[in-house]
Amino acid sequence: MIHISPWLPVILCLFYRLDPLGCFWPFLLAAALHELGHALSVLLCGGKIRELRLGPGGAVMTAARLSYRQELLCALAGPAVSLSLPLFGWPWLGFWGLVQGAYNLLPVYPLDGGRALQCALLLRLSPERTRRILRICGLVFGGALIALFLWAAWAFHLGLLAFLAPGLLLWRLCRN
Repeated sequence: MIHISPWLPVILCLFYRLDPLGCFWPFLLAAALHELGHALSVLLCGGKIRELRLGPGGAVMTAARLSYRQELLCALAGPAVSLSLPLFGWPWLGFWGLVQGAYNLLPVYPLDGGRALQCALLLRLSPERTRRILRICGLVFGGALIALFLWAAWAFHLGLLAFLAPGLLLWRLCRN
């Protein structure tokens, strides 16, 4: 089942119309390939994709129950695909692949890095201790990223554009 937020087309249309550099299509292709990496890894691990939710903050894929090791592999598959995109030789695709891969590897739940960290911790620690560690990582890395973007916005006169990534991160953190 695929669910598309009514806000996704609005955000995509705004991005398309306000894109002075012409990087909308490579950004979208990089995001689609990232999610394809997750989907293929779920299928290769013997899992079944039950639901795909597409919204302004990204995609959320729900799969049938996987082991922690399988889920760890599936969480890292998307960023692995993203980080390999510079090898294809299309500069904008490679750039957006690196950006999406690095962003998704942050150890902040529910990003891929946070999900991978959660699975790795659950292999060794209790769920309660894992939640505490994830909460601390989210505050530290999320706060550091937001501070970095605020500094960049001020230092390089980037305006509201610099608030996009930390805004999306905050939105995703507050949802979980």
